Amino acid sequence: MAADFFDALRYWRELSGRRAGPATLIYGGDRLYRQSGVIVYPWFGL
Repeated sequence: MAADFFDALRYWRELSGRRAGPATLIYGGDRLYRQSGVIVYPWFGL
């Protein structure tokens, strides 16, 4: 995924003022990874 795809998640994390945990994204792929400070989960890993 392009790095700018995560801009909105980073913006929300800063706007909310909460630092309870990392930003998380669920997507339709098949890999679990971390990119740009966001943990990306595959949909079937939930």
